[in-house]
Amino acid sequence: MSVALQGKPLVSIGLFVYNGDKHIRQALDSLLTQDYPNFELVISDNASTDGTRDICLEYAERDKRVHYHRSEVNMGAVRNAEKVFELSSGEYFMWAAHDDYWDPAYIRLCIETFEQNENAVLVTARHEFINADTGDVILTNNGITTTRLNAFQRFRAIASQRSYLGDLFYGVHKSNVVRKVLPFRKIFPTDVLFLAGISLHGDFITRPEILTRARGGGASSNNKRYTGSKELHSNAFFRRYPYFGWLVAANGIAFQSDKFKLYEKFGLALLLTGDYMYFGIVRMAAWLHLRLQKVWPGAASYTREMWHRAEESRRRPGGAGLKYSSHGSESGVEIGKGGGKGTSK
Repeated sequence: MSVALQGKPLVSIGLFVYNGDKHIRQALDSLLTQDYPNFELVISDNASTDGTRDICLEYAERDKRVHYHRSEVNMGAVRNAEKVFELSSGEYFMWAAHDDYWDPAYIRLCIETFEQNENAVLVTARHEFINADTGDVILTNNGITTTRLNAFQRFRAIASQRSYLGDLFYGVHKSNVVRKVLPFRKIFPTDVLFLAGISLHGDFITRPEILTRARGGGASSNNKRYTGSKELHSNAFFRRYPYFGWLVAANGIAFQSDKFKLYEKFGLALLLTGDYMYFGIVRMAAWLHLRLQKVWPGAASYTREMWHRAEESRRRPGGAGLKYSSHGSESGVEIGKGGGKGTSK
């Protein structure tokens, strides 16, 4: 072992891919130029039919840190994400998407954060969503930091989905915690349910720097495709009403956990049911808004004003410690005790 590797834990990067030849070179280049000295890059190719295989083999031939594995049968994205973790061997692990790219300091800074926070189980950084065609920034996601929360508060913050947190999935995890939570629950949103399970074991920390960039328009952005997917929902009712499936699964995680007392489990059930009803109201309002615009052209500005008033009322200080930012082009949440602090600037 070289001097540079001594004392540095192995980080496994798991890139799971299907037909990613358009952007995978940029993803591989940004991962292989990480300035952290001790990592492996495991690629699980889910029976791609484009040039993905040839590109990956090219990189594997010239860099011994790259390990390429290919399935001859398409196993689905969820199973492929599980497989790439099973193929890894590091103390830390991060999933990687073929159409994202990372700052060279990303892994090193995440590991430094782990070393400074022994209760952390997931570390990531702020990231930008960019237009796949133009490269323009669509959205900046500020993530979540839960260092002042207990297990009950963390679980509710993640499972409620009041702010988009799915991209935390692509942060750096402690591998031993991931093993406790896998396999994935085959219910949409799989990533959020997984993160809810992870949150029972420790803190999430989002670094302040923007260190990752994700392209919009990829498979992960197509919720309609996955909410009705048989890969995720063996139950036809949950395919028809996916968010009800989420509610059942989230409560199932809470009731199976030994982190909560019985009254806390019932409390979470009530809170998550309230969140589910909130989503239902929002979706119904959006449906009514679209139809109202057809007969009242001024509906957009009027309903937007009503929405902002309702949101400001909901974000009153001294509440449960949750304060979500959704102003303009930024979204995120920083949660602390006694009336949280929004992170949008």
